[in-house]
Amino acid sequence: MLLIKPLLFYLLTALLGLGLTVIAPYAESYWLLLSVLAAFYLADTQIIPQTNPSFICIGLGIALLAALSGYLVNVPLLQMSFLVVTVLITVAFGVWQPRFWRAVFVTNYLVLLAAAFGTDSIAALQRYFFVMLGFLLVAGLRWIFFHKTSARQLKWALANCLLKAASLSEAIFSVYLARDYEQRLFVYEKKLHWQRNAFLTSLVTVRESLMEFDNAKRPSFVKLLQSVEQIYEILLAIGLLVYRVSDHSTFEVANKELLALNEGLKAYLLALAAQLQRGQLAAPTTFTDSIQELQDINHDALQVVAPDPMVFILFIQDFMALNEIFAQMVEVIDEVQRA
Repeated sequence: MLLIKPLLFYLLTALLGLGLTVIAPYAESYWLLLSVLAAFYLADTQIIPQTNPSFICIGLGIALLAALSGYLVNVPLLQMSFLVVTVLITVAFGVWQPRFWRAVFVTNYLVLLAAAFGTDSIAALQRYFFVMLGFLLVAGLRWIFFHKTSARQLKWALANCLLKAASLSEAIFSVYLARDYEQRLFVYEKKLHWQRNAFLTSLVTVRESLMEFDNAKRPSFVKLLQSVEQIYEILLAIGLLVYRVSDHSTFEVANKELLALNEGLKAYLLALAAQLQRGQLAAPTTFTDSIQELQDINHDALQVVAPDPMVFILFIQDFMALNEIFAQMVEVIDEVQRA
């Protein structure tokens, strides 16, 4: 049932775009269907709405660039300069603001495609109109289908956040468990960077959806959002241990305990996500046990081999704080499900 609405949205929008493309008596009408497909990728609507004004503005900008790219085909040097400048600026912006990378990709895809099909001034205006119409069609139908956020949509979005948190925690622990971390530093740091961005993107989606949510359950969802934000902050703090321990081989002393902690944390996050999605919770007990095991190894060995024993004490306290947050979330999710 959860996927019926987005499925109808995609199906209806695609059929309308195809129908208008076939019916329109213009040579550039095929750009309507191309822009609809590109807008699908850019919107990535799923169930959660995004801000329509910003989406439309991006669409208008892409339409203008695509029209100019085709029109400049008669002046090769000018067209080449235009393409180089456009690609460099958009890619640099995408690197600076990774959450806009989809917009960067769609822009360059349509601009380069338009450059391959030259056109005159009249056809360029048609191209601009049809690209703009494609984005407006997606934006309009998306607003019709998703302008109101339901409790089920928010549960899905929060569950998605917890899934991203599980992926982030796994990326963090892969650093501690890896023996080749110093040799492949860039690979591990890049993975962490992408997982942090994925978590933040899902978090922004929940915040935007919650602003449009008007329901008696709203206070409970606000509590859940605050808990998810705290999870993110604690995971960032947990990830700092690698920079506080100068000798990476120190982690091998607690390899078994860190592996168990990784599995326990991931299992708890997945269990909370399942509770939000299906209303069922099988809370794992391994997480609490693994925290105790890390405390024991810290007392027996880590305080001896670690240059600064305090960093592991702070590390353990972060997991204790996570355990408390998880317990609170279980109660709040129960309230949401019962309401």
